[in-house]
Amino acid sequence: MHLVWAQLVVMVPQPNGASAPLEDPGVDRGGTDSTEEGPRRSRGQGGCLPKAPELPALQVRPGKVRERIELWKEKALIGKFIGFWPREANLIRWISATWNPKGHYDLQLGAKGFFTILFFNIEDRDRILEGGPYFMFSAGLYLRPWKERFNPDTEDMKVAPVWIRMFSLPSEFWDLETLQDIGNSLGEFVKVSEQTKLQRYISYARICVYMDLSKELPEAIRLNWEDEEWIQPLDYEQLPFRCRLCHDYGHLGRNCPKNPI
Repeated sequence: MHLVWAQLVVMVPQPNGASAPLEDPGVDRGGTDSTEEGPRRSRGQGGCLPKAPELPALQVRPGKVRERIELWKEKALIGKFIGFWPREANLIRWISATWNPKGHYDLQLGAKGFFTILFFNIEDRDRILEGGPYFMFSAGLYLRPWKERFNPDTEDMKVAPVWIRMFSLPSEFWDLETLQDIGNSLGEFVKVSEQTKLQRYISYARICVYMDLSKELPEAIRLNWEDEEWIQPLDYEQLPFRCRLCHDYGHLGRNCPKNPI
């Protein structure tokens, strides 16, 4: 196949009977663009336009943005399978089979393998966040509540939400304020489980805390009240992201490349 480059030339009659081509005034005949109103700014080296010396600025109107933030904070989750980026169709099938949401949801695929799910049924969202750990094949799922100005390039997956059970926690420490203080003493408090909030079963209190999994996790916390001290053991639920053999994230020991078996 041969490609032919064609140029349309419009011939304009001249007073002497001859014809001359009509030139496009916007065509760059040199280093400067020109129009009927005058020359445009010169192109930079290599044909690129020069950069503006200052960035434009916009003051974003808060109304709709704030509404969107509150909605997504309440009903959305952000997830990523460590080391594995499933196709959209496979991810939808996995969500249906593993989570079985009762209500509708919106799935959005983002950069770096992250995805966001907005649940229309908040019970689906809370149940899924409190469950886990979750896997697709051998890839563990990093799952966290939605946050504003989330940046996949800077998200540190070593800091992950961890569910902690506190067996035999004295009933006087079951108020939300004390549970939040305990969580913030260990990391960054996220939430209290519905079971703990309702206090139907008081064999243990259960809280979710953002913790740095690259650091050693304390086995207990000292609760000082007046002139007394209570040492509360901490039971961490399964941590799916850290391998016990190589201490990397995203797989279990049985799937570790360094496993001799």
